[in-house]
Amino acid sequence: MGILPKHLELLAIEQKRTPHFIKGDVLTLGQQSVYATLNEVLTIFSKHKISINPLPDGIDTKNKIPHWVGTPYENRTNAQTVLTLLGADSVCVADISPYENPEYIIDLNNKIDSHYEQKFDVIFDVGTLEHIFDIPTALQNLTKMLKPDGRIILILPASNAIDHGFYQFSPTLFYDFFSCNGFENFSCYLIEGNPLNYLRKGNIWRYTGFGKECPLITPKAVEVFFTATKQHIPKEFEKPIQKIYTDLWKRGEGCISIPESEIKKEVFLKKMRNVRDKTWKLFPEFIETGLIKKFIGNKNLIFIGKY
Repeated sequence: MGILPKHLELLAIEQKRTPHFIKGDVLTLGQQSVYATLNEVLTIFSKHKISINPLPDGIDTKNKIPHWVGTPYENRTNAQTVLTLLGADSVCVADISPYENPEYIIDLNNKIDSHYEQKFDVIFDVGTLEHIFDIPTALQNLTKMLKPDGRIILILPASNAIDHGFYQFSPTLFYDFFSCNGFENFSCYLIEGNPLNYLRKGNIWRYTGFGKECPLITPKAVEVFFTATKQHIPKEFEKPIQKIYTDLWKRGEGCISIPESEIKKEVFLKKMRNVRDKTWKLFPEFIETGLIKKFIGNKNLIFIGKY
């Protein structure tokens, strides 16, 4: 897919929240297209009042996507320019194919060569991982390729992208994997969009942390924007068990204390589900959907705007 205006908005928000959010040697997975001209990029960054780096003399700010040449997309800028503005010293591309002129040919399905370990300060991916079959190996590779204090930035489909790739991702995968493999300082958003028109604006929510299921009922496609910082190098990679269930087991064992307000809410929701199961044929679906949104759906989401 590539970097959309709404992704630029979130990059600016994170740049403001975390100094040096983009820094050093950056690797993009695939030759990332940018759905904006350089002036449009600068306008978005200026709106958020973030400091940007001056572009070096002679930097190539033109589109690098071969099949965009000769189309209206040709006047758009490139990811190297965007990331340099945000603080990158260098930007390289890794891909499985030489088609879009990457610096590195890497198949993330297989363990990477040791030459790539601890090589990059930031790894940036918009829309690559869902096309890779061996996700566990790919995530381990990305972890190895980052330097200590390096940052992973992933923008990937979460729902309603049927057959776009092999997978669609929930935030819990990234929280669970990266939290038990040396990462901290998580930040996450859910991005609503139109899969038929990428440039249409959509709602964006900050995802505040995983707990119970978080149904986001929408007819649109949803992406997950996730970022975390590598704090230490694990001796061995840990395969996570989904935290939603480990917390549930701990509750049953009395290891986690539950606030009385939470207990009352859980009892209420169980009663609601019981009523729903007995009477669901009597109510239109929009009423059920409204109740889910009111009592369940927004627990972990904070609406931040429409971009």
